[in-house]
Amino acid sequence: MAAMKRKLNLGCGIDIRPDYLNVDINKGKGVDKTFNFDKIPYPLPDNQFDEVYVDNVLEHLTDLPAVINELHRICRNKAIIIIKVPYYNCKGAYDDPTHQHYFNRDTLAILAGEQDRPNLRVQQFKVVRIRLIPTILGRLFIFPKLIHTMSLIFGEVVSEVHATIQVTK
Repeated sequence: MAAMKRKLNLGCGIDIRPDYLNVDINKGKGVDKTFNFDKIPYPLPDNQFDEVYVDNVLEHLTDLPAVINELHRICRNKAIIIIKVPYYNCKGAYDDPTHQHYFNRDTLAILAGEQDRPNLRVQQFKVVRIRLIPTILGRLFIFPKLIHTMSLIFGEVVSEVHATIQVTK
């Protein structure tokens, strides 16, 4: 029997990654497993993964705290979760009618349990890094520290938020 892979590509779509368990809601070439990400618990074992890659998936899901807690369950202690989501005031976030949630720099830190929000009831993670990915317009701002402030005032300055969080158990 083959050993279970220690890396998970959640919502892989056509981005099939070697050495990952590639899962998606839809069947496709290279997809190892399919299931509905809104249905908890996931058909995956506890404490299995050392890394989870989630690229432009969370904005489509209904119950983000439940999904984050489920990722915590299936990950080993000190596992890394890499999350990429569209930035809330960029066209890529609000022009897709299937998006249910919008993200800024603080949203993922809140979901990781770094801010006390008792109504969320999320597991604890350590935020390793949160980066704002500038648009072409955003790259025109010479000082990177201005990008966050400018993104709160003007749209189309930041296109995505990339976060790396670490599971703590």
